[in-house]
Amino acid sequence: MVRIAFIGLGKMGRPMAANLGRAGYDVRGFDLLPIARDDAAKDGVSIATSAKEALDCADVVVTMLPVPHHHRSEGHRSPLVGSTFLRFEKGRTLR
Repeated sequence: MVRIAFIGLGKMGRPMAANLGRAGYDVRGFDLLPIARDDAAKDGVSIATSAKEALDCADVVVTMLPVPHHHRSEGHRSPLVGSTFLRFEKGRTLR
């Protein structure tokens, strides 16, 4: 089973993570805001205690962050700093 780390569980991230979970993927999410984590958990998303925990053993990482500097929120220790982010053309299916 594909394991997906979902960082950012706000207006866009929460429903996307929940839909992936309902589709049968193993989704573990994290958000800086406790209310976003709580709402995502109500939608069936497994919640990690940190971004690093969400990333552990993930096959795929999705970030849905409102502003670019959020990926550095944990300072130099953030597992997202120095990561490679890929952009895919609209409509591309990943398998």
